[in-house]
Amino acid sequence: MDMIIGFVMFAREEKNLFRCFRSEKLNTVNIVNAEKAFQHNMQILKDHNIMKKFSSERVTDVLIQGWIFANGIALLVNSPIVKTIPELNSEESIIRFIKDATRIYWRGVESIMEENGP
Repeated sequence: MDMIIGFVMFAREEKNLFRCFRSEKLNTVNIVNAEKAFQHNMQILKDHNIMKKFSSERVTDVLIQGWIFANGIALLVNSPIVKTIPELNSEESIIRFIKDATRIYWRGVESIMEENGP
């Protein structure tokens, strides 16, 4: 969750630098960095106590789903549309939103685990 909050706050505060990560002109560099970050984050997740009960495939799923969630919120707070979304117009409300959504997500993962196993 800390990584998601940090990433979203970066997108909010460093709008132009965040947009560089989306620039087609920098695709080669961005892809290399994304691959390194993915592997690094996978290792962090695999070593986390909560994730030790999950299969490697489930850990990958969790990382990808977290990436989708974080990027979606980051793109919103980086765009002018954020001014029309009261839940995302302050740092406190963004953090509360992320925490609430994360709790909901983990309840869903736990439900899936009960139904299908690791």
